[in-house]
Amino acid sequence: YRKPQEETYKQEMSYDQAREIVKTIFQRRGDEIAELENNPGFRWDFSGGKGEKIGNLIRYFINDPQCPYPLAKGLYIFGPVGTTKTETMLIMERFCQQEGLKKAFVYCQFSKIYTDAKADANYNPVAPNVQNNRCFDEFGKYIGPVVRYGETIDPTETILEQRYNRWRTYGQLTFLVSNATPDEIKPQLSHMASDRLRQMVTPVLFSGESKR
Repeated sequence: YRKPQEETYKQEMSYDQAREIVKTIFQRRGDEIAELENNPGFRWDFSGGKGEKIGNLIRYFINDPQCPYPLAKGLYIFGPVGTTKTETMLIMERFCQQEGLKKAFVYCQFSKIYTDAKADANYNPVAPNVQNNRCFDEFGKYIGPVVRYGETIDPTETILEQRYNRWRTYGQLTFLVSNATPDEIKPQLSHMASDRLRQMVTPVLFSGESKR
């Protein structure tokens, strides 16, 4: 195999154009939240450096060489509860899919993977989750083995290992969203999985107080 190199990632649109598109998606999503929560005064809070982080994510997803994050690696988005991590990645999902970007990804939740695996013996928690660029929210909320057909499987470890192999072979990207820091996650994983995680994603901190 040959691991994809940074220079193979070509910028797909100008940053200014991408920023305006993402701004519009944020505005639309803000309107949705205001209606769903019956909160006409809802406003996004981009203080505390969050606006800059979102700008860097925009650069990352359009493959802007000015992005401070390695373009060939995935991302580990982490920070306290209520700091807009999930909403930001959902908006990036819309942006990438809407514009047909190469880094378009599928959004899912690790908690649902574990819940479905425990509730349905016929559900395979691994096979569908090793395909495509994919964002896993609630990473670290559930870690450990589940029993299927009398056999024990650890969805987190198995998914990470297979996605690591696909990243090295095909450049497939993994995005993780977590309330836990990388240091807090490390002791919950095997040494191998922890090492794989360190290699395949770049930590991105969303700091601040909860806005919920």
